[in-house]
Amino acid sequence: PTHAGSRCQDMTCPMNCSGAGDCDPQTGDCTCYASHEGVDCSHRKEVKVPIQFCVEVSLVWGLSGSDALGRPIYDRNFTFQDAATQRWLLDICRKARISPLVRSEA
Repeated sequence: PTHAGSRCQDMTCPMNCSGAGDCDPQTGDCTCYASHEGVDCSHRKEVKVPIQFCVEVSLVWGLSGSDALGRPIYDRNFTFQDAATQRWLLDICRKARISPLVRSEA
């Protein structure tokens, strides 16, 4: 049905705006809520949540693995003071920053 009311004076909206918008009975058009779009408001908009609220990254160095219970096994030879270690850490951090899997907030 395209009309409603006791005298069919009101127009109905497609899918009653899918519960995600307001129907204008004068025109039969939906005004979708900010999170939805489409003629009947049935399409949920993609939302980009700021990365600081959706991803936590922890980097841990100085471990050689974990035991059968998941506890860390420490590498006794690891030292931050070693120049080779510092170069390796710098290289890893640089690679992480340029990775296309890391989304820029700009």
